[in-house]
Amino acid sequence: MDKIINMDLINMDLIINMDDYKIFLDKEKGIFSIKFEIQNPIIINSIIKTKLLPGASSDENNKIIKFKANSVKTLQQFQKENNYKKMQSTALLIQYLTKQLNYLITEENHSILGFSLKNTIVVNEQKFIFLGLDLILEIDNNDEIMICKPFTINDFFNSIELKKISYLPSSIHYKTAFYSLGLLALSLLIGNNEFYKDYIHKQLHPMEALENHYCKNTKIYWLLSRCFIEEPKERSIFFI
Repeated sequence: MDKIINMDLINMDLIINMDDYKIFLDKEKGIFSIKFEIQNPIIINSIIKTKLLPGASSDENNKIIKFKANSVKTLQQFQKENNYKKMQSTALLIQYLTKQLNYLITEENHSILGFSLKNTIVVNEQKFIFLGLDLILEIDNNDEIMICKPFTINDFFNSIELKKISYLPSSIHYKTAFYSLGLLALSLLIGNNEFYKDYIHKQLHPMEALENHYCKNTKIYWLLSRCFIEEPKERSIFFI
């Protein structure tokens, strides 16, 4: 069955090629196919069951999602084009990725180690989907996820507790995902990643990047401040 599906993809254009996923386009039908490198129903369910992509379907091997759309690009491409309304797009990013993350936590007992501009895609300029398969980890009885594979500060947006890890395996609270999502949203809101360099190398708090920003004291501003609470257990992601 997998060979048949792969033959089907041969007739499609490869438009995004990442280590853990690839995206193909059938130009005639306007159908996109996300192909994951390994079988994993959890990430498939987080997209299909939450209806992040209405009308999307998956194959029986839990490796491919097909859906109709006008455009698909990585968040890195989307940000680089700089042709978006920053407040509106940031609010949508938070809405979509929070819905996907909440499903993973409450329905699948998994969390996300970290978000990046490459493991997040943008569909039709307004739907944001996380595809970082290798970064979805199971939550244990202590509300922690175990990190076994090496990572760097450039692989994804690192939470403050991730920066302190000095050996593997290590366990951290599952709400490390909230901090990383906040950093991803901040990157989209500002339009660049310079703040992340200061956060990593100069130990500056992420909210300092918004000190003179027009979003200060808005709902997005206060949501981000709750993402960046130092104690992981106290973090939350919701608009008030």
